[in-house]
Amino acid sequence: IDGKTCIVTGATSGVGLAAARRIAAGGGDLVIVCRNREKASDVSEELVNRFGVSVDLFFADFSDLDQVRRVAVEILYHVPRIDILVNNVGVHNTGRELNEDGVARVFCVNHLAPFLLTRLLSDRMIENPSARILYVNSQGHRFKGLDLDDLNWEKRSYWGLKGYGAAKTAQLLTVWELADQLADAGVT
Repeated sequence: IDGKTCIVTGATSGVGLAAARRIAAGGGDLVIVCRNREKASDVSEELVNRFGVSVDLFFADFSDLDQVRRVAVEILYHVPRIDILVNNVGVHNTGRELNEDGVARVFCVNHLAPFLLTRLLSDRMIENPSARILYVNSQGHRFKGLDLDDLNWEKRSYWGLKGYGAAKTAQLLTVWELADQLADAGVT
């Protein structure tokens, strides 16, 4: 990873933070996309001091797709090469919550926003045929819950694990489709 530019979403805690540390330990330069400026500043300081890598911070709340569009434009303007995109950001809610656009928040944060970010950055990644896209998933698909006729849980009672499972199932299906679409471009 030495010298590669790696974007990690949700890198201020959990799996995202562990991934950022591992990338930094391998010499990769980081682009961290998150919503909490204070946590991001602390993580950036740690990674720079501990590993001597470059860390660029970008901010967006993935429950707001307009913020995802904005941050993608900012990244494309400031980051000339993308070697690895790690879609890690995620959320779990025990109750049904909608974002300002009326979309189920868990589905938006865990699936729609990473999908949108990936699509908006994909041309830059295609310029680099060794680029990789990773989605941090889970066994959440086993909870089922994906109903294409009721993505916002308007016809069903919301259950947190099923809401999470719906997003993770959609994410998994998207990864398979992206792999097919990007195969000829060399992006893994």
